[in-house]
Amino acid sequence: MNALTSLSIEDCPQLTNLKLIHLDNLTSLKLNSNDYCSSCCPQLGKIEGLEKLKKISKLTLKNCPQLSQPDFKSMSSLRKLTISGCSNFACQPEDFPGKLTNLSFNSQKFSTYNLENLVAKEVLTDLSFSSCSNLKELSNLGKLRKLNNLYLHELKNLIDLKGAGDLNNLTKLTIKSCSNLEKVEGLEKLVKLGQFSFQECPKLKIFTPFEE
Repeated sequence: MNALTSLSIEDCPQLTNLKLIHLDNLTSLKLNSNDYCSSCCPQLGKIEGLEKLKKISKLTLKNCPQLSQPDFKSMSSLRKLTISGCSNFACQPEDFPGKLTNLSFNSQKFSTYNLENLVAKEVLTDLSFSSCSNLKELSNLGKLRKLNNLYLHELKNLIDLKGAGDLNNLTKLTIKSCSNLEKVEGLEKLVKLGQFSFQECPKLKIFTPFEE
């Protein structure tokens, strides 16, 4: 299977160990990329050989509650990473490689996230946090100078979104169902912002998207 470039694995409830060998040309791996089940590989604890895939550029890992966090930082070819419902993953910003352009989190347990420590902060273009209900603080958002797209959804403990006004290259912003969000400032500085969606934030008190 050395010619294989893309691999997708869905809904394997008895799978405990996944071995990736002789896949030198693999560029894309998707594990439970569909959202129809909450734990599609509940027994999976290890993916062997993942870090040795020298051409892997796109990785999606979803709904694997027993899976140990891979050594993402050693995967220098990785550009797009999606992590969802992998409760054993710490997902700290320093854990990821330096050339990531797309980073997406869903249903992860961290309470703070300091983007200053993200190695890829100079090249990241897309960032998404969804259903991370413990997230209270998103620090140094303004360090992501090349960010084009920011998606924030169901962050129930986020109160103040700081640094958004420093995202000079932001073209698309979505803030949805952040039920305790009270403050969003600096959006009037985003001269490149072309798409903006804002929904279901009932506690919002300070919001300045159109001030001069």
